[in-house]
Amino acid sequence: MVIKVLEVIKAIILGIIQGISEVLPISSSAHNAVVYKIFYNNSISLTNEIFLHLSSTIACIIFLVKDIKIFFKSLISKKFDYFFKLILGTLPAFILYLILGDYLDMVLDNIMLIGVFLIFTSFILLISSTLFNNNSNKNISFKSSFMIGLCQSLALIPGISRSGMTLFGGLTNKINLKEIIKFSMFLYLISSLGSIILDFKNISNFNLNLYSIISFTTSLIFTYLSLYFLYNKFKKRHFVFFSIYTFIFGFILVIIHL
Repeated sequence: MVIKVLEVIKAIILGIIQGISEVLPISSSAHNAVVYKIFYNNSISLTNEIFLHLSSTIACIIFLVKDIKIFFKSLISKKFDYFFKLILGTLPAFILYLILGDYLDMVLDNIMLIGVFLIFTSFILLISSTLFNNNSNKNISFKSSFMIGLCQSLALIPGISRSGMTLFGGLTNKINLKEIIKFSMFLYLISSLGSIILDFKNISNFNLNLYSIISFTTSLIFTYLSLYFLYNKFKKRHFVFFSIYTFIFGFILVIIHL
């Protein structure tokens, strides 16, 4: 096999973009769709996107390994509160996926529409910046877990950031930021693993090659680094920064594709 330097560079860039945009509130689906269009003049398939999500899922498991152990210990101890909260948080996205699943590829192919939803994400992040409070100390309740799940379900639409929506849902309910992030990551694990199971037939036939392995590995590394930043370094000003970024990115996509 002849290794093509340009393809290696593309694979690395894809991995970096997936890792960063999956965790930070800027929409990985939007970035992946645009980059695929630029690099390959083609739309990213749902299977390709799920394959990239798999790397982020593994990074998330590594990052949350202590919390996952605590979660399973609570189940063994017959403490099911957090488990039922996760079920409530997952339910809206599951129902919406059953309804809209066949249409998601169509949205991935419409760059202008993705731009519109990026602008929507921008306004959500701007509102979130006004809701942010370092002194918030409320924990996840059954009501807030369902509300966060409702917000997350909208992120099935490419261009709407999953992490942005879950942060918005948690901050609206005055939940502590780290608690929101942790709950959001658990929801991501469930939804990502669910997507992998539902699309397993296509993933098993996925064309695995050197370039996809490079993307996968790069994405895993940058997802972990982004998680560290979000959990330990994220401040109120970052909401405004990402709001400006998603607005400009979305606006450019809309203008170019009018």
